[in-house]
Amino acid sequence: MVRVYKRLRECWKKAIVLFSIGLVISLFIRQNLNPANTIFFSDILFVIAMVFIISALWELVSNLGLFNGMVFGARCFYRIFRKRIGPSAEVKEEYINFVNARRKYGDISILLLIGIGFLGMSVLPVLLV
Repeated sequence: MVRVYKRLRECWKKAIVLFSIGLVISLFIRQNLNPANTIFFSDILFVIAMVFIISALWELVSNLGLFNGMVFGARCFYRIFRKRIGPSAEVKEEYINFVNARRKYGDISILLLIGIGFLGMSVLPVLLV
């Protein structure tokens, strides 16, 4: 539990930003769709949960490197038209350096836990009505 609290303290800024994004999206939905008040609180919590879960999944995909080849290939494709691409041995070394230099995220589990918590809380107002 102490370890979770320590990791939460490290990513509190990101959590506040994601919470704010979810709240803004919820208010935008409220303004355009005008749902009932009892369902609106549940919708707020659900949208905030989805923002946290989608952000965590995005970081997970980035950590796994599932799109490293596509990103590097797009860079090489751009350099072909600029006529600045080197021989294949250089490109291979450059790709290895690119993969090793990618940023790794460490707060995926915390974001998923927060998202699942908000998802669970979003069910409560519907059950209590």
